[in-house]
Amino acid sequence: LEADGAIKEKYLEFLISLNDYYFDLNNCLLVHAGFNFKHAHPFEDKISMIEQRRTIPDKSILGDKYIVHGHNVTYMKDIVSAIQLREQVIPLDNGCVYSGKHKIYDTAQTGQLCCLNVDSFELIIQSNIEHTIEHKLPGKNLDE
Repeated sequence: LEADGAIKEKYLEFLISLNDYYFDLNNCLLVHAGFNFKHAHPFEDKISMIEQRRTIPDKSILGDKYIVHGHNVTYMKDIVSAIQLREQVIPLDNGCVYSGKHKIYDTAQTGQLCCLNVDSFELIIQSNIEHTIEHKLPGKNLDE
């Protein structure tokens, strides 16, 4: 971001140049939020791809493909369960930004950045380091 909070021009141009709102990786579809399979053309429904809160898969359209998405904060136990059970819809948003107190989320179950290796189904997790630094190393200069 620019100092004023605006998206830098080169990144804005990149985002505008994207034609698709999802990526098809043969065995899975990667999408920000999800798909609305009740829509006549679910892969053209861009609003659902960025705002959908719950995707109910349609095997007649998906076949054996998985949907991997974010957008909706999901507790780690549910993310792990979806991966282990090879559920057709796999959420990966653990609310990385929610690592301190929050009025809605149990932050003992959030605050991780999640990544899924779609070939091996290995879950890679990175804790929110800003929270860790802020709370475990108060006032410490990390360059020392």
